[in-house]
Amino acid sequence: MDDIVFNNGYIDATDLNKIDESTRNYVIAHWVCSKNKFTQKVFYIKPPISNNHRENIRFKLLNIACEHQPETYAEKLMRELNMKKN
Repeated sequence: MDDIVFNNGYIDATDLNKIDESTRNYVIAHWVCSKNKFTQKVFYIKPPISNNHRENIRFKLLNIACEHQPETYAEKLMRELNMKKN
């Protein structure tokens, strides 16, 4: 799982328990935390290492995608069902 985390450049916070402890601590300490505005999910995104223009654009796009990814129909349905119970 660790190579997937580093190759993709981001990880859902709920998946942090699937990676070893030292990698998890590194991700939490050094990566950027991004919270989705719709689903309230939290993601960690690997920041660009250098001033490489391509890496900076990739980081910005990943951050925007994580913050603004709309909720799926299943997520919306579960949210609405949970709201009706309360």
